[in-house]
Amino acid sequence: MGPKLFHVPILLGIAYVGMGYLSWTLGCVILESQQVPVRWRVVTLPLIASFIMVAWDFSMDPVWATILHSCTRSAPSSGFCAYAPGD
Repeated sequence: MGPKLFHVPILLGIAYVGMGYLSWTLGCVILESQQVPVRWRVVTLPLIASFIMVAWDFSMDPVWATILHSCTRSAPSSGFCAYAPGD
């Protein structure tokens, strides 16, 4: 996935920052269309943005793990997907 910084691909970090911004913006658009009071936006905006971000992450994990082979298991019994330093 390109050059890495601390064993994390730089493009992956840029993708997360960009998607975080997009999630926050979509949350603002959703709340403006529903005319939510300002005092409730303090709670609902981060909540909606986090749901959008998690939905994107869940949809991209299978692609990164199977098609791009970016995610490998460091131990067969770990149950979690870990990025190996050699990837």
